This record gives sequence, C-alpha cells and structure tokens, in this order.
Amino acid sequence: MLKKIISVIIIFLLLLVSCKENINSPDDDNSIPGRRDYVWKIDTLSLDPFERLDKLWGSSAEDVWAMGTAGLWHFDGNAWKKFGNFSGMNWSGIYGFSSSNIWASTSVAGRIYHYNGSNWNMVNEFNFPGYSLTYITDIYGDSPNNVFAIGAIGNPVTSGKGLILKYDGTKWNRVNIPDIEAIFHSIIKDTKGSGKYYMFGEKVIWDTTTNPVTLVGFIEKIFEFDGSTNVREIFSSPDEVRFVNAINGRAYFTASLRSQIWKYSSNEFNIWKDFSNSGYTIGSIFGRSEADIFCYSSYNNNFSKWILTHYNGTDIKQLYEADSFNGYALFENDIFIVSEGQVRGIAHGKLENK
Repeated sequence: MLKKIISVIIIFLLLLVSCKENINSPDDDNSIPGRRDYVWKIDTLSLDPFERLDKLWGSSAEDVWAMGTAGLWHFDGNAWKKFGNFSGMNWSGIYGFSSSNIWASTSVAGRIYHYNGSNWNMVNEFNFPGYSLTYITDIYGDSPNNVFAIGAIGNPVTSGKGLILKYDGTKWNRVNIPDIEAIFHSIIKDTKGSGKYYMFGEKVIWDTTTNPVTLVGFIEKIFEFDGSTNVREIFSSPDEVRFVNAINGRAYFTASLRSQIWKYSSNEFNIWKDFSNSGYTIGSIFGRSEADIFCYSSYNNNFSKWILTHYNGTDIKQLYEADSFNGYALFENDIFIVSEGQVRGIAHGKLENK
C-alpha cells in the first residue's frame, strides 16, 4: 500500500513542480469563458526508454524548451530538435524572462545554468560544508533581478533542510532562512493577493533502526515566504499532499486525490471551487484566468489514464487524454504538454482559426 501511495505522490510531484505560471497572455477578464476548441497533435520525439522530459518553458509558441533526463530540446515553431549534449543530467527547473534570458537547474548536483540566446552555460555549482547533497528542484522569478531557486541540502537517508537561493541581478546567494526540515519542491508568488511566495515541500521520514535504513513516508507541507528571510509553515499533513499553483498572478491550492481548489487568506484555506460531483480529481492546475483553467485530472481515481480537463467558469470538461502528463507551457492560443505512454512526445493544442 505504501508503494502505491508513494508512486501516486511522485506522479503529482512531477506534475506540480513542472506547472508554475508559464503563460504569455493578456490579463484576461475573469468573467470571459475560456475556449475549448483546440486542435491537438503529437510531436513524437526519439527518446531513450529510460529517459524522460519533465518540464517546459517558452517565451512564445515559436520558442519552447523541454527538459529532463533526456536533455534539452527546443521547438522553433516548426519542429523539436535536441540541443547540445545534456542527456543524463537530472534537469529540475526552468524559468525565463525572454528568449535570451532563461535560468535552469539540475537536481542532485546543485547546478544553475543560464541561456543567453545562443548557449547554455553553468554559472554556479553549490556545495555546502557538512552536506554531501544539494538539491535544486525549482526556479521562479518575478523579474530578471529577483529570481529564486529552491530545494534542500542534506546527506543520504536524511530528510534534508530547506534551501532558498536568490539571484539579485548580479550573483546567486543562499538566503538566510531558519533551519527547516523539509525539501522545497515548488515556488510561486501570489502577486495580486498577499504579495507572498508559497512553496510546497515535504519532510521525508526514515526508519534508522533498520539495516539498511528504510523509507517510512512523508509529511506534506506548504510554506509562506516573504521574499526576504521569513518562512512560515501554513499547512502540514502526513496524509494529504497539497500543492501550490499560480494563475494570472494569483495563488491557488490543490491536493492529490481531491476535487477542490482552495484560496488562502486570513491564515485560512477556503474552498474556491469544488468539483466532487464531476468525478474528476484536480491535480496541478494552470490557466489564463479564473474562467480559463486547465487541470491535470483523473476520472473516478483511475490513474491508468490522465485527463486534461478545462474549467470555463461554468463547468469542467475533458479536453485531452494520455497515459500520463508532465510539464506544460501555455500561450494565448497554444498549449504544449509532455505526454507519456505508447506515444511519447509533446502534445500541442492550438485553438481553431488561430
């Protein structure tokens, strides 16, 4: 049972950390229903069976990057092509501000790379005294001079301590936060609400009395970060994984195996939308407005298939189905999603007559 729970959590983690605000669209009116008339096609990629792509980011629908253990791939509006010799690296985060200013990270090695429009160059490799491992799991920024990379530092079979790195326009530095026993997995900002950052994280529980040491489970957490040095835990549960999402500058929260979307204000989580009667679970979400939201879903908790659903301000309906999904990139008329299964590649949805 524990293995099944862990596998479901891992799937949601991959979805969650790859699904932060990555949208190039106007500040749409929340009352205008989002369209659903997408034409879909799959761009198949020649990937090794044991390699995968997890995350997407693009400056436009003609400039999209995909990354993962399969290396770096780029879409120029016509075709996907592999970029450089980066296979086998555990790429973990990507975020940019233009086609020539993009940041990316690798996980266990604790490396940060920058793309200048021509080449990807490593600019930092973080190592901290007393810790053999540096994990960087996500990158997010509100401006080119205010970029955060998060993760953890630790040693094998320990839960690790939360890590926040900040780029100030000149260099990357470690943020001096209190010791927090958790791995930070994803970060977004509630720009139009509290102005705070929200991070999903988890504490890993090990049984050190066994030989070898065994994994027992996780305690799932959400933290509020003021952008300076203050980090406050606002949610903790050994049973429910609750995620952070951003849509059009606002923070929303979802949970594994649940059908609700929450907002957070006045130190409370309040249900904003409840889709329990639909039969769909609501995993990671992304969108252009509150009437144009896409959800990574399952139906009746059948995790053998993943469904891209859409909420248009009135109801929720299925748009696309695959064995599983990973990262996404959303633009004014286009959606790109990493699609796994018998056909592996990038699913591209484009609005009709656009």
